[in-house]
Amino acid sequence: METQSVAQNLRYQRKLKGFTQTTLSEKSEVTVRTIQRIEKGDVNPQLQTVKLLANALEIDIEDLLVLDNPKEETLHKKWLLFIHGSPLLGFVFPFSVLFPLFLWLHKREDNPIYNTHGIKVINFQLSMTILYVLALVSLVTIEGWGFFFFMAVIPFNFLVILYNIFKAISTQTCYYPLSISFLKIPATKVSNPSSTLLVIPLIVTLGCSSSQKNSAFESLLDYEGQYEYVDSTTLTLVASELDTTLYAVIDDAKYPLARIAQDSFTNIQGTPITFSRDHSNKVVDYQTDGQIFKLISVDIEKIEMLPRRALFHNPDGYQYQQ
Repeated sequence: METQSVAQNLRYQRKLKGFTQTTLSEKSEVTVRTIQRIEKGDVNPQLQTVKLLANALEIDIEDLLVLDNPKEETLHKKWLLFIHGSPLLGFVFPFSVLFPLFLWLHKREDNPIYNTHGIKVINFQLSMTILYVLALVSLVTIEGWGFFFFMAVIPFNFLVILYNIFKAISTQTCYYPLSISFLKIPATKVSNPSSTLLVIPLIVTLGCSSSQKNSAFESLLDYEGQYEYVDSTTLTLVASELDTTLYAVIDDAKYPLARIAQDSFTNIQGTPITFSRDHSNKVVDYQTDGQIFKLISVDIEKIEMLPRRALFHNPDGYQYQQ
C-alpha cells in the first residue's frame, strides 16, 4: 500500500468532511497521533486502521487506498462457495459426499480455512448418509411416522447446505448440526456447546462467576507478545483485565479480538484467527487469511488499558479522558 497516496487521500477526505484531526479521532477510535503520522506519510497504516478511518468518514475504503490484490478475496469466497455448494450435486448424482471430498483433497493444502470447512462439510454429508439409511429403514418398519421422517431428511439437508453457503461467504464460518466427527480438524480445539450449557448452572450454583473471570483473563496471557504482521511490520497482543479481552495493538490503536473457542478468535471484521502451540503447550504463532505470523517475543511493555465507548459496554458513570 502506498503511504503517500493514503496520506494525501486521508487529508483530502477529512477536510472535505470539515473534520479536524481530533474530531476524526473521536469518530474512528484511532488516536490523534496516529492520524497525524499517517497524514504526514511517516507510517504505513494497516488495513484495519484504514477501515476505521473510512467508516468514520462515511466513505468507501477504496477512497483512501487501492487494495494490493483485489481479486484475492473473490477467489477465496469462490472456493468456499464450491466447497459448501458441491453437495447440492448429490440431488442429481448419487453419493453427494464425493464432491466436497474431491474439492477438499484439492484445496486443503492451499489455505487452513479450506481445510477446516472441507472437513465440516464431509463430516456432515457422511452423517446425512447414515441418516438417509435410518430414514429408509424407518419408512418400511415404522408405520406413519416413518414416512414423515423419510420425507424430512432431504429438505433438512438442502436447507442446511443453503444456510452454510451464505454463512461461509459472508462470515467465513459455518455450522453443521447433527454432524459426527469422522475427520478431525487440526490445530483448533472447538468447545462443545452442550457441555457448556451443562456447566453454566453449576457455576451459578457455586457462585464462581468472579473466579471464572479471573481464569478467563489468565488464559488470555498465553497469547500476549509481539508477533509478525503484514508488510514486514509487527503487532502486539495485550490482555486487558478490565474487560477480559485480548487486544491487538497496531499503530498505537487497540483492536479487540472476540474469543470463539480455545486458541480461536475473530477480529473486528469477523476474520478467524487461530493460534498454534508447540509440544510444551506454548503459543508459537497465529494464522489468519491463509498466512502464518510467528511469535517474536513475549517480553512486551504492558500498557494501560482503558474503556473505549465504541468497543464494549462501559461501566455506568465512566467518563473517557485522554
